Amino acid sequence: MFGVVGEVATLDPYSPAASDLTLALARPIYPSLFRFLPDGTAEPYLAASLETSGRVAMIELDRARWSDGRPITARDVAASIRRARPPSGLARITEARVVGPRR
Repeated sequence: MFGVVGEVATLDPYSPAASDLTLALARPIYPSLFRFLPDGTAEPYLAASLETSGRVAMIELDRARWSDGRPITARDVAASIRRARPPSGLARITEARVVGPRR
């Protein structure tokens, strides 16, 4: 648990109004494909598998649900990628296509 002084402008990490405070507060709220461990290595979180070929990556999602019970789908991930802005690592992805509910 931690506290902050002031009010955060938004909890949307891709909003132009996002700040470092937004990112610090939103990171534990929103699920991610991978998460970083304290030693800097990444481990899958929503991703069940990752296949790469050249500059193309195919990610299959693990079965997960939003807080309202709806499944997290590939469409949700693609929408996040399309909205991503720096400093998100997703901002460097130039295209995202959905090829199935979880791919």
